[in-house]
Amino acid sequence: MKRSICAPPTMICWTPKSAILLEFLAAKLRHYEKHNQFRLERLAVVDIISLSPMDSLFKRPSWKVGLTWETVRRGGCRYCGNLNFNVGPGIAVETRWLRREVYFAFAELDANYSHAFEENHRVGGGGTVGVVVDLTERWTSLLSATYLRYALGEHSDNTKYTFQQRYTLSKDWAIRLELNHFERRDNEVMVTMQAYF
Repeated sequence: MKRSICAPPTMICWTPKSAILLEFLAAKLRHYEKHNQFRLERLAVVDIISLSPMDSLFKRPSWKVGLTWETVRRGGCRYCGNLNFNVGPGIAVETRWLRREVYFAFAELDANYSHAFEENHRVGGGGTVGVVVDLTERWTSLLSATYLRYALGEHSDNTKYTFQQRYTLSKDWAIRLELNHFERRDNEVMVTMQAYF
């Protein structure tokens, strides 16, 4: 029997043949102690990763699409807004070594518009590799690495490593740990309690 482990606004949904990681109208606020103020750090209008594992019979493609606004810190622009569009096809493979693991890889197109960048934009490509692991009925883990190189607008590159843990406490409660490492930028550690109603 398969179950859904979906939980808004940030979801990891397992179905018998796929996994979907979804953020829809999800916002992150950040408190800056030095200035004693809260700022909108990130707003995901939509951020979807659809993982459809290949098998001997079906070769369904995996895909991702995201439209987000986020705060960037670059040079003389500490709190500039950045509109980001990210899309790409991918592949996924499922194993059952522990319980259920889905390994994935994506080729990506990434476009950004912000006053923080030379010519106010950058467009490029790259990829993401990772794994989503269903460790127990309530505990899910995600590990991924992303590299993007920008050839249009500002010439630059980005590397990001992500480690997430999500534990479902009950039908309406979950706790989530997220660690993000950004090359040439700050690191993030977040612990969130999620309530659903």
